[in-house]
Amino acid sequence: MQRYILRRLAQLPVMLLLISIVAFLAMQLVPGGPLAIYARGNVSPEALQAIREKLGLDDPIHIQYLRWLVPALQGDLGFSFTTNRPVLGEVVARVGPTFYLMGSTFAVVLVLSILLGALQAVRQYSKLDVFLTTISFGGAAMPVYWLGLMLILINSAIRNPDTGRPFLPIGGMATPGVPPTLDDYLSHLVLPMAALGFGWVSWYARYVRSSMLDVIHQDFIRTARAKGVPEHIVIFKHALKNAALPLVTVVAIDLPYMFAGALFTEIIFGWPGMGFFFYQSVVRRDYPVMMGVIVIIAILVMLGNLLADILYAYLDPRVRYEKRSR
Repeated sequence: MQRYILRRLAQLPVMLLLISIVAFLAMQLVPGGPLAIYARGNVSPEALQAIREKLGLDDPIHIQYLRWLVPALQGDLGFSFTTNRPVLGEVVARVGPTFYLMGSTFAVVLVLSILLGALQAVRQYSKLDVFLTTISFGGAAMPVYWLGLMLILINSAIRNPDTGRPFLPIGGMATPGVPPTLDDYLSHLVLPMAALGFGWVSWYARYVRSSMLDVIHQDFIRTARAKGVPEHIVIFKHALKNAALPLVTVVAIDLPYMFAGALFTEIIFGWPGMGFFFYQSVVRRDYPVMMGVIVIIAILVMLGNLLADILYAYLDPRVRYEKRSR
């Protein structure tokens, strides 16, 4: 396992290099380029040419890429076109809010999907199973941005009779001008978490249900029951551990899509994370910031996939990533 982990870590620089090349070339294909925001105003062609020369946009693409790559290898992702601040500092300042949203949502999604999926498998074809299955099909097909907008409208329509305000805040991570408290942070987290996590709970609960139905009818489960093992131990210790294997694989594959969902959620609710910052950089054509966010998200996704492989080997002792010596 150690050799496998080291080999995967050694592959990260190569993957990051390929991702950075593709992202950099894709940005060059966008019409207008980083000077499009200046062209909208009353900026003279001479001034545009001066800005172009200052940013090095007249150089060939491979020269521009190398000018970005060499400092990036040393941890310098350049400076923002709009704020003139270091990109790395700007992005790192927004990693915390994104991890706060993603981590909280991810933990709730895993707990709810496992519990609901196991409950559906144990009570197969019951009214509860049919109801949850219907809800899960609807939730899996519901776009994150649409659900977020609907939650905002519903929350705005239902107001607290004492204050006349909505029960939950609809934007930001905390109330401006108010000392931060745990209740304030949690109240701001409810709507973004619901919008981001509802579809994933519906999706993963279906996987857990299907996997649990395959496991609970196997011989080792019948043997455990025949030995008089309590039912809750049979379900949560023996069956659920084996049924969680497909979920680990699916979660690892879905990590990039979950980051995409976080991007929409942060935009809709004004959450000050990497997704909202990336959206702002796209609107402003701030290429250094866009490259910095893409690289950092790529690192997080690849590390998440590596962690999933390690967890998969832990949950299933039959999984081996190294060849056995004869």
